[in-house]
Amino acid sequence: MNLESVAQDVRLNRLQLDAVTVEHYISFCFQSYLLSSTSTGDKILCLKCLCNLVPTANFPLEGLPEEFLQELDTLSPHFEPEDFKIVKLKLVGNLLTSAYLGKKQVLYLCKRLQSTLLNADFVQNVESFSSQMLDVVFMIVNAFLNHRYFYDAIEDSTQSFKSALNSVVKFSFESPKVTCKNFDVVFQHLLVDFLTSKSQFYSALEDSNQLAVTQIILEKYQKCSEELYREELSLFLYHSAFSPLFLKLGSSDCLTSVESEIFQNVIEVFCELSVHNSNSLNTHLPNLLTNVLALLRNCRNSENEKTEERELSKPLGFVSNLTRLVANLVYRNKEKQDECYDFLAVLLENCKIDDNNPYLMEWNILLIRNLLEENKRNQDVVASLQAREVISTSILERTGLKSVVESRALKE
Repeated sequence: MNLESVAQDVRLNRLQLDAVTVEHYISFCFQSYLLSSTSTGDKILCLKCLCNLVPTANFPLEGLPEEFLQELDTLSPHFEPEDFKIVKLKLVGNLLTSAYLGKKQVLYLCKRLQSTLLNADFVQNVESFSSQMLDVVFMIVNAFLNHRYFYDAIEDSTQSFKSALNSVVKFSFESPKVTCKNFDVVFQHLLVDFLTSKSQFYSALEDSNQLAVTQIILEKYQKCSEELYREELSLFLYHSAFSPLFLKLGSSDCLTSVESEIFQNVIEVFCELSVHNSNSLNTHLPNLLTNVLALLRNCRNSENEKTEERELSKPLGFVSNLTRLVANLVYRNKEKQDECYDFLAVLLENCKIDDNNPYLMEWNILLIRNLLEENKRNQDVVASLQAREVISTSILERTGLKSVVESRALKE
């Protein structure tokens, strides 16, 4: 048996090889790779064979020679040809995704990845990589982040991992110098999925990275919200992104410009989700409507406060989005309609034209319609309203018109 015949058999019959043959070939490739007489070209051939064989192995891979794992130290030595590095990285990725690699070997590879690649210098580590190299790197990062031994791998280095995560997120969400052929956009969503399932790491991100994450989520749901609703994502956005900023506003603190954008993104995501999934959103986030109503009341109470700091807390379209969200959440939902009873005055007062909130009037018309539909109690409140005075507006002043109230009728 020689390397060329093994490589040919693997290339032509990989899926038809029995377990005994696969195990024998894997062992042969390991040993051939470690021979000092093996040329670089043959080493690459060994690695390519292993890349094809490892995914088909259905037996424990705990017998990997330790010296072979040491050879897989991800990016060293740096003078290796790129095709050598790429095939090494692919094998590391295949080993990490194999269910048959032992815990000891997994932890070794993960820790070596952290020391050579997944650290605070991630951007510097990969800035000179080709698009093909970046595709493989992102595959490995994904395998690492979603591995069953992930928490074991970072147990002694949680803080350094958080720094590395910031670096990875920053690189993947900013336009890299070299764009990946296949994996760059996909990897952004994989990072979002990771943060959704392991939400404790979201708070460790810098504000700019948190903004990038919420922007990607918003863009995804603006394209299609009907079939993509996930309880896990809703809970993540509410508890990790919405609630901390809501509490900050409640304590009379002003949001920074970046925090304000994050808050706006999250509210817009809830708006998109509530179009087709308002009942699910109300079920999974029972306090969302109450929080949004409180925000609308606070916005109304502070309407005359025009300080720069206050404006940062209310970005363009903020009240319009809140109104849109309430309109969707109360749609044909008697319980949620009733929750708005004590806020009817505030909601009705927002039915106006506002340059800072495009379509505010239109969203309020929809809101009033949804609040009153088959709800006698809310209908009675609106029916009991009487015209008392006309608030002078710039539009009336410019046209020279005057308005007066006579016998509950508004006349010009």
